[in-house]
Amino acid sequence: MRNYFYSDEELSHLKYIRDNSPIRIWFEHIQYVFEYEKFNFTLEVELAEEVNLSDSIKNNI
Repeated sequence: MRNYFYSDEELSHLKYIRDNSPIRIWFEHIQYVFEYEKFNFTLEVELAEEVNLSDSIKNNI
C-alpha cells in the first residue's frame, strides 16, 4: 500500500473538484525524451501559461 501526502492547498483543490462539477475537462500533456547512448531523461510540461527556457537557463547557470 502506498501513502500519499498532500499539502493543505492541494487538499483544498481536490475537495473543490469533488464538490463542484466542471464545465469540461481536458488534458494536454507534453513530454520530451532526450535519449543518449547510455542514458535518457524526460522533460514533462503538464500545465504552463508560458515557458521561456532561455531565461530559465540563464538564471540557473
